[in-house]
Amino acid sequence: MKEFSSETDPENSVSLTPSTPQSIQFTLDRFGTIVSTNELCLTHLGYSSHDLIGRSLSSLFHVRDRSRLHSALSEGFHHANLHSPLIFSLTRADGQTISVSAEIDSFEGSHHVTFIVFTCKLLNSHNPGEPATEQTALEALQYQRNREQLISAIAQRIRESLDLDTILHRTVEEVRQFLNTDRVLIYRFESDWSGTIAVESVNPPWDATLGKNFQDPCFTANHIQQYRNGRIQVVHDVDSANLQSCHRELLGSLQVRANLVVPIVSERQLWGLLIAQHCQGARQWHASTVDLLKQLATQVGIAVQHAELLNQVQDINAQLELQVQERTRKLQQILDFEKLARKITEKVRDTLDENQILQSVTQELTQVLKLDRALVELYGDPDFVAPDDINITRLACPIVDDQEVLGNLWLIRDRLFEQDEIDFVQQVADQCAIAIRQARLYQTVQTKAEGLETLIRLKDEFLTSITHELRTPISSISLATQTLRKVLEIKGALTSDNPTVIRTIEILERECQREIRSIDNLLTLSYLDAGEEINPIKIDLNLWLPRAVEPFRDRALTRQQRFKTEIRERLPLLETDLTYLERILVELLNNAYKYTPANGEIVVSAIAINHQIQLCVSNSSTEMSSEELQRIFEKFYRIPDRDIWEASGAGLGLAVVKKLTERLGAQIKVESSPDRTAFTLMFNQ
Repeated sequence: MKEFSSETDPENSVSLTPSTPQSIQFTLDRFGTIVSTNELCLTHLGYSSHDLIGRSLSSLFHVRDRSRLHSALSEGFHHANLHSPLIFSLTRADGQTISVSAEIDSFEGSHHVTFIVFTCKLLNSHNPGEPATEQTALEALQYQRNREQLISAIAQRIRESLDLDTILHRTVEEVRQFLNTDRVLIYRFESDWSGTIAVESVNPPWDATLGKNFQDPCFTANHIQQYRNGRIQVVHDVDSANLQSCHRELLGSLQVRANLVVPIVSERQLWGLLIAQHCQGARQWHASTVDLLKQLATQVGIAVQHAELLNQVQDINAQLELQVQERTRKLQQILDFEKLARKITEKVRDTLDENQILQSVTQELTQVLKLDRALVELYGDPDFVAPDDINITRLACPIVDDQEVLGNLWLIRDRLFEQDEIDFVQQVADQCAIAIRQARLYQTVQTKAEGLETLIRLKDEFLTSITHELRTPISSISLATQTLRKVLEIKGALTSDNPTVIRTIEILERECQREIRSIDNLLTLSYLDAGEEINPIKIDLNLWLPRAVEPFRDRALTRQQRFKTEIRERLPLLETDLTYLERILVELLNNAYKYTPANGEIVVSAIAINHQIQLCVSNSSTEMSSEELQRIFEKFYRIPDRDIWEASGAGLGLAVVKKLTERLGAQIKVESSPDRTAFTLMFNQ
């Protein structure tokens, strides 16, 4: 820690000569311009009155003193007088400097014009006209230099560090050493205007007061306002000063004989007090000391403001971090919910085993929501016992279908459920209701079936019935989704700022289209089984085929897939049912689109060979096993180990293709190699 010595402080070591024989006096107007001087001014400085009258007083001062001079003149002009002396260096006509101690008075002339009397007493000069001794001038200059170094060091520390506690401790320690006094402290105000000694530097044997909390009984609201406006308390001797008894007793209890108090203001609020105290005896606090503490108090106020701003920034950052963490948790929860919803939906699609579905639901919910237990209560089950532990949080969501309440989905854990969790669990309960109702309907069908043929017929009737029932709600959902998208587009909600909304709309649209295709496939199979008539016409594949596949070219681009159409030669007319042919081509292209990776290729080709017209749809794909090739056209069959979400379906598309091909009297074959799969339709001519 850099130390500042007070041995050259003119307030303590430089004597002041009597004012009468050694006083230089200037009379100034409110702008600091010299309007008159005395004879000693001309004698000591070597100027003529003509040289000085009308000249700015600051031009006679050393450049390093001009800022303090302007402050002193301003204070003297507004506060009538400044009797505490200030040390300056005046420049003589011959270029030499002399050290002076200055005092300021003001008086009102005619026409209510205020003038300033600036009186300078030479330091240690023995004869009029002789400048102060070189040693005295050097001491005064060294004091000024040490003072400026102290202020500069503290200001630099404030700029470089945001550790307020360290700044304040070093400030009071360095100020106490510089002033060579017994105690320097910072008194910080509390909200009730009591205060705590926040930092302190004290010289033994005087008592330390650090950390003490007390309230000055004489400190009133009027004092608060005065200190906020810059009041300074200067007490040279507690015993002889005009103080209230309560204040004198407080200072006496702290062993104080001389007290200097300067306010610390931060953002126009009174934050605390910077206090210098002399305990061993009375002390004359000079203007230079007061000015020093004022400047340091300003620096401390800046440090406090910086520290409080830092605390605010840190608080804001902490709040933002918590918000980010909470938002991340919410997003992850949404992803987990979506994943679980997909699994439950797949379970409902893949199986009609009620127990298996409900067991899977409770296991997945327990894991995702971190439950102690998850139970399904089905009404009519005599073995079920509802949880009744009063020390746990229980959530019961009813399982309701369109006919009745089937039971409850119970969730148990040791903390409360959030609203989005409750909403999600209710959605799961709705899925359970669908699964239970479908499983029970299917069980009813199995129970009533009398043999394999009857079972198949009833299953087909069941699927057809379900398909008809699902068509209306799915169509309504699709229409509602389209309407929702238009509303959100109008309101400007479908922007990059709302990725979750965009993703949700896309999922709804995609899943609606997927369900509609599944329903159409089920209906198509039903109609084909019923022996629906075909309507053959002659088709020019050279013109029809490029137009029919064009919509899929744009779809392929969305997945970065390459799409090609190849017709190597002029094809003869093909006589067939156009509606069925279009349906076959659409299903084959949908299948290729789903299983072709990014940067893969889809090729549609046609060729006439050996009295046949062959129409082929091939795509980049992994090789299928012989078992998969054998079952590829079965109803509800899906290739294992594929992404059941991105390429999911009911497993009916290729079954429809097979049925339609047979109705047209054509054949279809599938071939698979390590990097390509091809479906070829063969029409005899």
